Formats: sequence, structure tokens, C-alpha cells
Amino acid sequence: MQALDQYVLFLEPITSLPCLTSDELTPIAYRAIENAIRTKGGIISGMERNEEIGARDTAIIRQGRHYVSSGMSRRNVTTAVHAWLGREVSKPLKQRAEWVTMETEKALTRKSVEGILKRNFVV
Repeated sequence: MQALDQYVLFLEPITSLPCLTSDELTPIAYRAIENAIRTKGGIISGMERNEEIGARDTAIIRQGRHYVSSGMSRRNVTTAVHAWLGREVSKPLKQRAEWVTMETEKALTRKSVEGILKRNFVV
């Protein structure tokens, strides 16, 4: 992120110096600055998305461990967690848990839930 900021900082003089206004470098510098800003935005958005996914996965794992500790057969845990996730996502926005993002319209597939639970040794 800091490297992208420095990159843009070094390109700024090319776009603002009066002696380079009609130079062929100016459009190239503008495009490079735009690309750097777009890349930085993508990195920030990806980091936020990873935090959201981490919170969702933590909730799924916690629910799976709750079912296992309650004595549920490991074979049925994935189905139960998938059903629970569907109920959480279908709640109105104001009643949803914090980890359910506003953009979430439908729950993960059962296979995705099973993958998360297996990766974290719940089932």
C-alpha cells in the first residue's frame, strides 16, 4: 500500500509541471496513477472482505462445535449448521448477527459449510 502511494507521489510532478503538459509522458502518467489508485482500492476491499469471511467462518465453526458438544452425531452436524446458517441469513437486516453482511442474500451451500467445518476439524 505504501509502495503504491509513493509510486503515485513520484508520478504527480509529471502531470502537474507546465513544461510537460503537451509531453507524451503526461497521458501515460495519468493512466499509471489511475491504475495505482484502482489497485490500492482493490487491495483495501479485499482486506475488508477477508475480515468479513473470517467472522462468518468463526460463527460457523462455533455453531458446529456447539452441536458436537451437545452430543449431535458428527454426520448430522454439517446439515444442522447449514440449516442454522440459512435461518440466520433469512432474518431481517435489523435482527441479523453482526457477521452477516448486508449484501448477503442467501446462505452458503452445504458443501461450502462442510469444507469450512472440515478445514477446522469440527467434522
